[in-house]
This record gives sequence, structure tokens and C-alpha cells, in this order.
Amino acid sequence: PVAPAMTHPAHQRAPSRPRPGFDETKIKDSYETARTGNAVVVEEQLVKVADTQMAYQTMTNLYRKHMEMFRTALRGGG
Repeated sequence: PVAPAMTHPAHQRAPSRPRPGFDETKIKDSYETARTGNAVVVEEQLVKVADTQMAYQTMTNLYRKHMEMFRTALRGGG
């Protein structure tokens, strides 16, 4: 491992230990929890579904365009 070196007096040193109260494993608190303990936020899941759908559509379109370019190149540009 390489330790960072302070090369200018105006640079700040990184703390060697985490600050008090800082927990790296802390899970994001949800703002609603059902009586059964279910903390799934439907709106958040719908946003994730929409993001996934948009990424899938984008990749499918890019793949389609890429294949069209190959077909054009194999046909000789005609």
C-alpha cells in the first residue's frame, strides 16, 4: 500500500481513523415501513424499473444500429 504524501502546506491530511459516528456499513434509512417490517418503497422501485427499461432500450438500439452498419459494410455500401 502507498501512503499519501503532503506535497504542499495548504493540502489537508486525510484522517487516519474514521470520524466518530461514521459507519461504513450503515444502510439507507427508508422513510416508510409497513407493520410487517417491509421497507420496500414502491415509488423507488418503479424509478429503478424505468431506469433499467431505458438502459435496455438504449443498448438494444445501439446493438441494432451496430448490426445495420455491419450489414451495410458487407453489402458494399449499396
